[in-house]
Parts: sequence; structure tokens; C-alpha cells
Amino acid sequence: MEKRHSTRHRTLFDVAFSAGRIEGEGVLADLSAGGASVERASVRPPIGSQIRIDIFVEPRRAVQLVATVNRLTETGFGVDHDGLCAELEALDADMAAIAEGEKQPELET
Repeated sequence: MEKRHSTRHRTLFDVAFSAGRIEGEGVLADLSAGGASVERASVRPPIGSQIRIDIFVEPRRAVQLVATVNRLTETGFGVDHDGLCAELEALDADMAAIAEGEKQPELET
């Protein structure tokens, strides 16, 4: 049984990540205040690895998340982190408002 304490929001942000000498790319599949998962990963770092994930919230701008790999999936991995930076907290709040129908998603034109 999972011990999830915060809402996990589905995303499709491109990411680049590194864990020591391991570097890869993938897609941020979901994000919460305490964890995240990366799918379609080009490589899977070992469980317990400290990892830096650059989340491309806009095509040329990344927000960094530092985390620890806690599980491996068939095509990616999950991480635990100590919390979101202010920018990711705002993104998390926006995703929650969209999910609850309180806000419309902003579409690029």
C-alpha cells in the first residue's frame, strides 16, 4: 500500500536528468509535493541514487528538482524529494486548480 500524503498531478514535461556519471532524458509523468515519476527514460539510475532533474516547463527554461530514486518501473523511475521550489509549488497549485475545474489551462498560441 502506498503512503502518499499529497496529490500527484499528471504532467508531460520533458526532462533531462543526471545522477553522478549517468545522464538521460525522459518525460515527467507526474509530480507532487513529495515525489515525482519519470517515464520514457533513456536510462534508469539505480535505486538510492541522488539525482538532479531539469524540468522544461517552457521550451527554453528549466526548473531544477533534486531528488532520490526510490523505485524503478519498466520504462522509468520514481523519486522522493524534500519539497518543491517556489516555481514548482506554483505549478503544482495551478495543476490542482485545473484538475478541480477552478482554472482553465493556458494554451500557447
